[in-house]
Amino acid sequence: MKQAAGILTATADGRVLLLRRADDDFRGTWAFPGGGVEDGESPEQAARREFLEETGREHTGDLVLWTRRQRDGVDFWTYLAPTPTGEFSPSLNEEHDQYAWAPRAEALDTYQLHPGVKVSLLKFDMTELDVAKAIRDGELTSPQRFASMWLFALRITGTGLAYRMQLKEFAWRDPSLYLNDHFLQRCAGLPVVLEHPEKRATLDAKEFAERIVGTIMLAYIQGEEVWGIARIYDPAVAQLLTEDVSTSPSVVMHEADANNKIPIGDSQHILIEGRPMLLDSVAIVGRGVWDQGGPPSGVQRADAASTTQHEDTAVMAEKETKAEEKAEETRSDA
Repeated sequence: MKQAAGILTATADGRVLLLRRADDDFRGTWAFPGGGVEDGESPEQAARREFLEETGREHTGDLVLWTRRQRDGVDFWTYLAPTPTGEFSPSLNEEHDQYAWAPRAEALDTYQLHPGVKVSLLKFDMTELDVAKAIRDGELTSPQRFASMWLFALRITGTGLAYRMQLKEFAWRDPSLYLNDHFLQRCAGLPVVLEHPEKRATLDAKEFAERIVGTIMLAYIQGEEVWGIARIYDPAVAQLLTEDVSTSPSVVMHEADANNKIPIGDSQHILIEGRPMLLDSVAIVGRGVWDQGGPPSGVQRADAASTTQHEDTAVMAEKETKAEEKAEETRSDA
């Protein structure tokens, strides 16, 4: 996937700098200053270089990751750079033929925007639910920083056939019992915990208090699996979720369906799971059943480094909090 990066420059009264493309397949569309990441560059370094090349102006101030989008073969990083001095006149290179300082609402309503620009402009007025939906729909990557939380896409459960290594049994989870609106509604507020309790299948008050690290706020179907957007507040847990970890649900089946085992050979059987009577929690684990013996796959992340860009999440949180504060000033003044 091609990597690219750009800078969203915003004034205090809500105007953003847009350049009209003149040299490629996106001729006539409006975009932020930006372009491809070159060998040996970080996305932030590329954004600064492209900004200088396309506006004639060097940006030496802070940059904070605003949005990241992986779609149509492009991994695009957009950085926010509020400009306290207001508008300036860029010196355009051959890649562009016009520039404009456009109010965000006008840009969204009347400009033909380059792919990915829209979600960056919309984010100024997004709620946490809007960001969660954008992650679900592939307009933003997981995770995304929002206010004091991180929003991660986590797998709640898979369906179909799986093998439980610890129990040495195959299990069949009927997709029709999970891939439906009723089950998605049951996922609202589902606790996200660190590891399952050792001595019980479900949480009690003590285990809940000791293990909970977040909750599911938006559940959705992705292929033959149920996924959800989790709110995570602890920087250490957010960092953990950018590493090689997965998820595992705690589900209690209806008693009438609990022992439906079909022998398939010497000391082997398939457990045909029945109706899920209780959806108790989803645990962060090293390896889950629904990884199907492969690498951990229960946490959706843009890449191994995720959006931390090799920074500690506490550092990232501080930088992004500043960006949110500046963005809030822009929202208030616009």
